[in-house]
Amino acid sequence: MHALDAVGDKGQVTVVDSDSGDDSLQRLGEVKGVHVVSQSSNLGFGASLNAGARNHTEPFLLCMNADVIITADVLNVLEQKLMELSALGIVGPRLRVPMAARSRRVEDFPHI
Repeated sequence: MHALDAVGDKGQVTVVDSDSGDDSLQRLGEVKGVHVVSQSSNLGFGASLNAGARNHTEPFLLCMNADVIITADVLNVLEQKLMELSALGIVGPRLRVPMAARSRRVEDFPHI
């Protein structure tokens, strides 16, 4: 639910529930403005992203796991970069691991 709090009213929010087996669906049903895609089994992260993106109508799409903690204003910064540099098709925030250590994730894209 931390991720939903961070998104706020930035736009369309779609949450994919991959047969979580807990009270997630019930809790999400209580959140105003959240569209829930419920899957009958866990098809994997990629399939879940595709299911969530299928009916997406906003100009930008943020894909993330439910356990992500978004720091203040990061969505505005990412959106600003995409708008400033129209040649970009994808941006990503800096990852931080516990104890405030920085984690660098840079590879050629796409990577096979």
